[in-house]
Amino acid sequence: MNSWEFSEPPAGLVGQGWFEGDVVPDVRGLDRFGDEVSLWQFYGQPIVLDVSHMWCLPCKDLAATLPDHEAVFPEARFVTLLVQDEVGQPADPDDCAAWADAYGLHSPVITDPAMASEPIV
Repeated sequence: MNSWEFSEPPAGLVGQGWFEGDVVPDVRGLDRFGDEVSLWQFYGQPIVLDVSHMWCLPCKDLAATLPDHEAVFPEARFVTLLVQDEVGQPADPDDCAAWADAYGLHSPVITDPAMASEPIV
């Protein structure tokens, strides 16, 4: 079971876009435990959204640095949206667990079942 905190977003909240200061769409995916995680459950916190693919070398390099970034910016919530596995198939909760374990991540790593990241990658 995950330990991600939950904040109820304001009623009527609407996703505006993908740029700094925007309210992003409510992307939902499954985490390493098979629990649904919503970006909006972290409403009110700064979020650093990392969109990664398991086959992507720059993504792997970034993932290796995330624990250091979390230590420098403890007020931010880091969330990894894992889009594809090593062979280009949609990531699943087992892939999220493998990614988190490989890079020592304690922040949410979630699947991208609706390919919601497609407009921003």
